[in-house]
Amino acid sequence: MNDQFSSSQKVLELVKTVTQSINREFTCEEILHHLIDITKHRMHVQMIAVVLFDEKSGYLRIKASRGLSQNFMTKFERNDEVEQVGKLIHGGESILINAIDKASSSYADLKLENDYNSVMAARVTFHAQALGYIICQRHTDAGFEQNELLFLEIISQLIATALINHRLSDENKALTVIDKETELYTFKFFCDRLNIEFERAKMAHQDITILLIDIDHFKVFCRSYGDEQSIELLRKLVEITRHHLAGLDLISRYGRDQITIALINKDENCASAIAQDICDAFSMMHFCGTTASVSIGVYHCPPDRENDITAIYNNLGMTLFDARYHGGNRVCKWSTCIYGDTR
Repeated sequence: MNDQFSSSQKVLELVKTVTQSINREFTCEEILHHLIDITKHRMHVQMIAVVLFDEKSGYLRIKASRGLSQNFMTKFERNDEVEQVGKLIHGGESILINAIDKASSSYADLKLENDYNSVMAARVTFHAQALGYIICQRHTDAGFEQNELLFLEIISQLIATALINHRLSDENKALTVIDKETELYTFKFFCDRLNIEFERAKMAHQDITILLIDIDHFKVFCRSYGDEQSIELLRKLVEITRHHLAGLDLISRYGRDQITIALINKDENCASAIAQDICDAFSMMHFCGTTASVSIGVYHCPPDRENDITAIYNNLGMTLFDARYHGGNRVCKWSTCIYGDTR
């Protein structure tokens, strides 16, 4: 066992050291490099990387690393639809695999630049939105232990805090209510409103169902037609979607090519029918001389149980992962999703 993690007291002392250190740093980039330096040194890993979503391309790219060449970092581009990466990003479960089978698909999905024997990864997330992940690899026979995974998960949340603080300081986004490109609610404001709606629904014993809508192959469209036309395509989706909503429903931008909707006082069957209408209407639209499609995840929130927004969007992410795996242009309900729980 790594003596740095041999007791809970040592883990707490190490976390305290890390938090005190990053409070003395000033830029987000410096914090990321400082955190991975500490992690690499304490865990004795050969390779470590912070992999985050790139807003322009929509792909996952390496933002900070140790043990990787600059050439590899520059060329690295990972799709969140890759199985192991998709489960980590959208399902939210950390990864710890020792003595990994080098012939397995998991090995290929998680490989960085060099061969490795053990891998550990934790998702970087904030306010129900996945920002990326941090991954460590060892090429020696020494495997990872659960205490090390716990520490990596703590590091991942410190990374998320640094990233969000950077965002909030840029244009004071914490006070923004409307997304400028789509004129929809920002996701933060949407979540604030949704928590209020959950309380109202509980008292009135009403259903709420959440939709998460993702434009299929948006990255390909963006590369073919450019950023300006891609944003226009997203606006067309918003326009079509609004036609199918009632006055009480909430709609927000969720990601670069995603929007989310809270359908108030609508059960899963009703919401699924609305989702299918949106899916069909969008696929019939012609834009830039071509057609596009969407995949839609559906999650029902009954009034007789506590509804956690982070868990809801973790599950919705898995419904979209399932829909894309089966070709897209479809509606996928969490209740019947292959990753869903039986209710």
